[in-house]
Formats: sequence, C-alpha cells, structure tokens
Amino acid sequence: MNDKLSKSVWQLVCGIKDQTQTNLVTAVSTGKVKIERDDLQRILDVVNASIEQGFHKGHKTLVRSFEAIKADEKKQSTPQPKKK
Repeated sequence: MNDKLSKSVWQLVCGIKDQTQTNLVTAVSTGKVKIERDDLQRILDVVNASIEQGFHKGHKTLVRSFEAIKADEKKQSTPQPKKK
C-alpha cells in the first residue's frame, strides 16, 4: 500500500510543480512579474528543487501517519473479549 500511496502523492507533487512552472512562465511573459528571462530558468530550478525536497521530507511523515491510522483501524475492528 505504501508504494501506491507514494506514487499518488508523487503525482500530486508533479502536478503542483507543473502548474507552478506554467504560472511563473505566464506571469513573466505577460509582465505581471518582472524577472529577467535569463534568471527565469534558475528561479524555476530553485522552485522545483524546493518542492521536491518538501516532498521527500513530508513523505516520510505522511507514510508514518498513514500506517498509524491503519493500525488504529485494525485495533478497532478486532473483536475485544467480553469482561465478566
């Protein structure tokens, strides 16, 4: 299950990266943001690297949280012996 979760989260992150890049390029092209075109690629590289680093840091926490939720659900679904 962790592989499926990891792939789903990575796809989400890739969507964020793609949309961020598109929005930055559009903002520069339309003059909404004043960035020298030569600097744009360097900025995009920094933004993409930051998003990827955030994914790697947050991914471990997400997987641990997901596993804890699954363990709690499993405990709750296990029949408890009746007290006398």
